[in-house]
Amino acid sequence: MGQGIQLRLSLVQIWESLLGLMMSGEGASSAGGKRKRKSSKKNQPVQYRMPEEHPEPNAVAVPLDQRVLRNHTLLRFMLGTDEYERCEKFLEMELFQHRTVNWGMIDTMNQRAKLEGLLGRRWLEAIRCAEPQYAELTVEFHSTFKYSPEWFMQPYTVRFVLGRQAFRMSVPQFAEAIGLYTRAESSSTGGRYGELQLSERIIM
Repeated sequence: MGQGIQLRLSLVQIWESLLGLMMSGEGASSAGGKRKRKSSKKNQPVQYRMPEEHPEPNAVAVPLDQRVLRNHTLLRFMLGTDEYERCEKFLEMELFQHRTVNWGMIDTMNQRAKLEGLLGRRWLEAIRCAEPQYAELTVEFHSTFKYSPEWFMQPYTVRFVLGRQAFRMSVPQFAEAIGLYTRAESSSTGGRYGELQLSERIIM
């Protein structure tokens, strides 16, 4: 079986949420943040080998079966960078379509109520996601995602790019942006921190 990559929540929905956070001042992008830090290789902006290209207003869309994902303007990372190397690996992988629970089997086992209670409303919404998937955004996200497990509340713990827009945020801000927790829940000290610890193995 071939390898594959999958992101449960719609990246378009996440993108819209992140832009909303930036407009409200809650999120930080590469253009600025709440805290200035010394430059390091880890925190350098993503580099591209070509400027971003936008289609002409009357351009005819290229049929999906004729697209060359590697040539997409969002994925033209600078040769030799970490993002380029990761992107090359992901381009060779199959993009899984959204998976969900086999509720028919769960019903046969008479366990629906128990499973729904364990998952809760927001996790149920996540695994029932039926939003469109966009290969270029999915590969871009996975190629640029970075997470520093030694941090949690710092506004640069989670870092990634969507649509060539760089985002940096804390783990609670990330959890809020993707809709898994509310601001009150992600900010609470009542045991939520353990649940919000991220894993690159899970996200990747």
